[in-house]
Amino acid sequence: MKARRIEAWLNEHEATIGRGLGPHIERPRSALFQHELERIVQPAADIRPLEKFSPPTELDGRQGLYRRPQAQRLIQAGNDYQAVLAWLRMKAGLTEEQKRGLKERRRQRDTGVEQPLGWLQLLSHTQRSYRKEAERFMLWVIVQKGKALSSVSAEDCAEYRDFLADPQPRSRWCGERSRERWSPLWRPFEGPLKPSVQRQAVSILANLYAFLAEQNYLMGNPWRAVAPPRMAGPSIDVGRSLTQAQWQFAEELAAEDVADALELPQPAGEGGALVPRALLALRMQFTLELLYATGLRREEAVAARVDDLRYVSFPVGDGEPVQGWTLRVLGKGQKLLEVPVPDPVVERLKAYLAARGLHPEPDDLGNRGAYLLGRHEDLVGAAGGRVANRGVGLSVAVQQARPADPRDPRDGIGAEALYAHLKRFFERCARKLRRADDVQGAERFTKASTHWLRHTHASHAIATGMPLEIAQQNLGHASLNTTTVYVTTEAKRRMQAVSDFWGKRRAAR
Repeated sequence: MKARRIEAWLNEHEATIGRGLGPHIERPRSALFQHELERIVQPAADIRPLEKFSPPTELDGRQGLYRRPQAQRLIQAGNDYQAVLAWLRMKAGLTEEQKRGLKERRRQRDTGVEQPLGWLQLLSHTQRSYRKEAERFMLWVIVQKGKALSSVSAEDCAEYRDFLADPQPRSRWCGERSRERWSPLWRPFEGPLKPSVQRQAVSILANLYAFLAEQNYLMGNPWRAVAPPRMAGPSIDVGRSLTQAQWQFAEELAAEDVADALELPQPAGEGGALVPRALLALRMQFTLELLYATGLRREEAVAARVDDLRYVSFPVGDGEPVQGWTLRVLGKGQKLLEVPVPDPVVERLKAYLAARGLHPEPDDLGNRGAYLLGRHEDLVGAAGGRVANRGVGLSVAVQQARPADPRDPRDGIGAEALYAHLKRFFERCARKLRRADDVQGAERFTKASTHWLRHTHASHAIATGMPLEIAQQNLGHASLNTTTVYVTTEAKRRMQAVSDFWGKRRAAR
């Protein structure tokens, strides 16, 4: 009732406050078509995502101070906006198969409705990162400075570099991370950027202007004159990882969730469907083990399919061959990686596949195209709302009846959904540790995210003796220097030595 009164008040005073309610509020988010969401915020020369930003004619670059004549340019862009889009298209994008998979996971029911700049919804991780920085800079230059991108000077670039440390005014530039790009509450920043992120932004913008200069669109690159923000340490924060004890705690909690879910009734989902809680718990358990064992990035994990796994055998002289599973993934920069997957993790996958109603053997022909990490939130409970007692395996209980939902059980979870699920799990870890008076451990889990598992994998693997060059190959690092930041042996020795020195000093008193 309170919400209805607020709606009535907003409708009554729409002319006065200059804000109104759209028809989309009457329907749940899941029932809205993509093109309906896109109409909520109209294109304008204001704070808008790249696909909704419409630069004013006088600032679109056609009269840019440093723009070369059309006859000299190597790209066909007629203005700065089109030039940025051309640069973005040149970056390594998704394969056609990945694009199809992304569309499947998003369940876009209105794929027949043509969307302007629809390709911007199908970007690789690299392209999204580059879009974000170009989008921020374009908005700042045009909206705040009143200039065109092709009129930017080196002094403007230096001013923007400093702006990144504290975007002001906050009310105009900053908003919550969770706001979707179609929302009127979307903003380009969450708040001040860390020095490492500032440095990345400067590097990407220098790349943009280098491209425009190389294609003879601009007469030069003003970012070449700008020093990047100083870094106080390595670009990878190795502190963003879990200790051995914290990781073991997370593993044990995930195992408890699976065991408990086998005994509890399944909660009702949307439209009266039953959500298989045990299936969700098993996915979380497998996700944790997969990311910890391999160090995969979030985008790599959600894109991986069951048929990307293969069993390999390497002969070793006259002895027993070295055998095992490897997972082929397309890593950062479209680099193809072959990552070893331990046998126990594959065994966990087999149970998880069977629980989804798929064949438990990864190389079965029926599993072709199935994602490693499935989407289950709306699946109908296959075991009648209750999985049998703990003595009956989850894989057997669910395999006996395929879900009645028409959606393909091969469907995969999206990157943002995976992030949200892991964050909720880590928050549960934090609450349990807080109740156990482990304040420090709770604080770490509160901050933890999917990428923490990648750091945890690297730190633990190297600490237990994995050679650096092997860790580098598994992680897909271009440089060994990036991998060496995880080496903490010398730092631990120094800390222990100082601790021993101080302890002996006090004992001698």
